[in-house]
Amino acid sequence: MQTEDLTPERLCFILAMSAFGSMKNFTGLRYMRVLVGCVHDQNNEACLAFTVGIVNLQSILLSMSNMDAVISFCTSRDELLNQFHNDKSYDVLVVVDTMLGLNPTFVKDNLQHLDRLHFVTSVYPLPGVDWKALEDKSKTKTTEELRFRGLHYNVKLQNPIKPDSSGERILAKQATLRTFIIDRTVIDQVAENSPSYSFGDKENHLFWCDTVVDGKHKDPSDTFMSRWKGDVWADVERQGAGFGLLSFAGCVGYRNKIR
Repeated sequence: MQTEDLTPERLCFILAMSAFGSMKNFTGLRYMRVLVGCVHDQNNEACLAFTVGIVNLQSILLSMSNMDAVISFCTSRDELLNQFHNDKSYDVLVVVDTMLGLNPTFVKDNLQHLDRLHFVTSVYPLPGVDWKALEDKSKTKTTEELRFRGLHYNVKLQNPIKPDSSGERILAKQATLRTFIIDRTVIDQVAENSPSYSFGDKENHLFWCDTVVDGKHKDPSDTFMSRWKGDVWADVERQGAGFGLLSFAGCVGYRNKIR
């Protein structure tokens, strides 16, 4: 298939046969209905990487128990968050940004622990090079590979670092949310703290927006996290990637294990 054909509508057609279905038994996981929401972009490279990831994710979901999964394409996070909030049959929302591709193990591994985590964000390198970090590390005896030294990521971790019981997730102080997983506890809490408006016969909420608090600007990610008022966990072990004019891939967990 040509890359130009990989539009969201074409992808939706490809996935239609297997986007919903009953799953096999998987010990220890309660029944849940999952909405996988894909916020799409017309960048061709991203669509191709995303397609590979979403097809792999389908096969993983089919091996998990007591779960129904629905894949939906949206043009905005606000549309997707309102879809999840208004349809109470869904227990979990997986937000996927097609510009980041998709690491299917991020979804699989975190779904199994969402009862205690509630909110997990993917970690990915930002599209740029931290030249000062690259220069500083070049003067030290770091064992970090050169290709990773100039990366900086979408999260600021709590200091001191506070990992979960597995050590694979660390509490985030701040994050740019692009691909993340939340359960109904999170969306209901955020809805209570978000302004509402009528759209047709439904009441929607302005979930994804810029705000000004005490004279300070908050972007949509900051606004959403502050309205949740709970812990946000950063998955530092599953590799993330960003696409654009240049592609950046890396795993912040790798950096945590080196000197």
